[in-house]
Amino acid sequence: MASVNDPRVSVHVLTYQHRDFIRQALDSVLAQDYPNLEIVVGDDASTDGTAAIIAEYERAHPGVVKALLSDRNLGITANANRILEQCTGEFIAWFAGDDEWLPGKLSAQVAWFAKNPDAVLCYTNTEIFDSESGRPLRLQHDRMRNRFRGGGIEQMFRSATFFASSSVMTRRSAIPSHGFDARVRNVSDWLLWVDVASRGRIGYVRDVYTRYRLHSANIMKRFDAALAEQLVAIGIAESRYPQYVGAAKRIRADILFATGVERLRSGDTAGAARMFTYAVRARWMGSPYAPFPLNLVAVAAGRLGLLPLAWRMWIRVRSFLVRASFARR
Repeated sequence: MASVNDPRVSVHVLTYQHRDFIRQALDSVLAQDYPNLEIVVGDDASTDGTAAIIAEYERAHPGVVKALLSDRNLGITANANRILEQCTGEFIAWFAGDDEWLPGKLSAQVAWFAKNPDAVLCYTNTEIFDSESGRPLRLQHDRMRNRFRGGGIEQMFRSATFFASSSVMTRRSAIPSHGFDARVRNVSDWLLWVDVASRGRIGYVRDVYTRYRLHSANIMKRFDAALAEQLVAIGIAESRYPQYVGAAKRIRADILFATGVERLRSGDTAGAARMFTYAVRARWMGSPYAPFPLNLVAVAAGRLGLLPLAWRMWIRVRSFLVRASFARR
């Protein structure tokens, strides 16, 4: 039973074509031991039966699950803002209908906020897993790559989003009145985190409380479609926070290099080589994703026609590092 001392947490759930995953996702939220929560689920006109499942959960959990269904596709940003308007909690926990939470996540983050009253955003470690097999692939944060970091808004300008959105909890009071920026139709989360971080401190809970499902429909796997929007978001952030214009070069380099990696994975070595070159032009010193001199090695490999060989070698090295990371857990 909820106590008057338990601040309300709104779970902001985005769904679209998640029929195969939404039950596991909602069950993982309902299994949380935190007593005072509401679950606001916004489905963006799915055609696979997702909406019917969400309505079923609303009937089974009245007063806890709130279903927001749509008869037309709005896009991620508009759907997210629609959900946000219905969130009433002091804290908002962000979630996607194809991810999962582990027990204790909400309690751990609310307790963290109680000890950090100046903080506005908290994230946890995340296990990335293969959807088909359920096999863990890597951690979002480990000793080898993407270490935990906290601080202020400057952290958001060090690289593109460095935490999984489904691991995030924020104070609702730190969210700007406009919510997600409607000028960025789909890939608008980084810009929101920038705005939130402008109002207080970022921190983290080290434990793994979030599981990010890797499957073919992930929006961030469609890097070509997302690239233009990400660059628009960076431009908007620069206009709002001109003191970080120089720092934003890191993010551009991050995004361009990451797009090159996705092209390389798909077999487009020429496109990958172009993106690696663009990344170096954006910031020759590299980025956290591809620090100097790795970025220059990638450009050189592209010009010499050695990218496939270099990629195979890197995959072997990375597989070893990932295994070592899991062995240390």
